[in-house]
Amino acid sequence: MVGRVSPRARRLTRAESQERTRQQLVEAATKLFLRDGFRATTLEQIGEAAGYTRGAVYSNFASKTEMGIAVIDGLYAEVDHRLGLALREKDWLAALIKWADESIGDPAWMRLELEIAASSAADDTYLAATAARYERLRRRG
Repeated sequence: MVGRVSPRARRLTRAESQERTRQQLVEAATKLFLRDGFRATTLEQIGEAAGYTRGAVYSNFASKTEMGIAVIDGLYAEVDHRLGLALREKDWLAALIKWADESIGDPAWMRLELEIAASSAADDTYLAATAARYERLRRRG
């Protein structure tokens, strides 16, 4: 039957539902920030693109800077994951070269990082998140 929930389907917990909402908001923000820029994109636009209200955005992110941090952290995590996969390949050097070609120097990503940095330079939350991200990169070595 169409539209009928399986008796085995379980409801998401509040924490799972909130995590799903947060992830969907970050995905929408990533697309909009990369396409239109950090400054030009509003939190309302992100909520709308993800199918949520403005209130849902603010209940998951205290500020636009916090949303930007989540987006940048997600981009770094994705690249790190792809690097790990590349290094497991049989021809790891070719895979690493392909990874570098696809990952390093993306103009939209570079613009986004610079915009967030310029907009949030005096924000202690941004500074701490950036320091923590770079520390994780150094440890990954």
